[in-house]
Amino acid sequence: VMSLVAGRLADRIGYRIPVAAGMAATGIGFLWLADIGVSTSATEMIIPLVVLGVGVGFTFSNPGAAGLSAVAPEKAGEAAGAINASRYVLAAFGLAIASALYLSVASGSFRAGIAADGLPAAEEEDLETALTGTDSGLNQAIDSVGAGSRASVEAAAQSAITDGFRAAMALMAAIAFVSAIISLLMLPGRRRA
Repeated sequence: VMSLVAGRLADRIGYRIPVAAGMAATGIGFLWLADIGVSTSATEMIIPLVVLGVGVGFTFSNPGAAGLSAVAPEKAGEAAGAINASRYVLAAFGLAIASALYLSVASGSFRAGIAADGLPAAEEEDLETALTGTDSGLNQAIDSVGAGSRASVEAAAQSAITDGFRAAMALMAAIAFVSAIISLLMLPGRRRA
């Protein structure tokens, strides 16, 4: 829905403001999500996700349209292919970086959280591996520790997952804000009739 609104707005005022505003909204949504905690409910995440969705909607089609408007009609097919390929490659690159940051932060947080429990190193490694797997795998690994350590390991896992998520969202917010600035500097403004 927002792509339609952004497209109509870009037709009237150019691409610069809709794309920059969309990237800023995306950044605000990511930044808001970076502020969650272990006790944050799903309901509390609705507004940040809506803001993020509005931002993504505003930026989904307009950058491609801006690129296509800058090439001759006979080159439009090649340009569309290049734009889509770069969009997907850069999205995959961003996801890979955010995932690596998530895993690094979550792993470090988890190790720090369970260090005080005095678990054998092999158990710590098994638990850390389970942290990056499925929920059932993590629950199975937590169930394998002694009853006395279960609560602290479970709390450390929850905190680690949240810490990793917050770091990844903060990174994505930074990328979105930088993209908003680049959009303001590089995209054409109001179209001349």
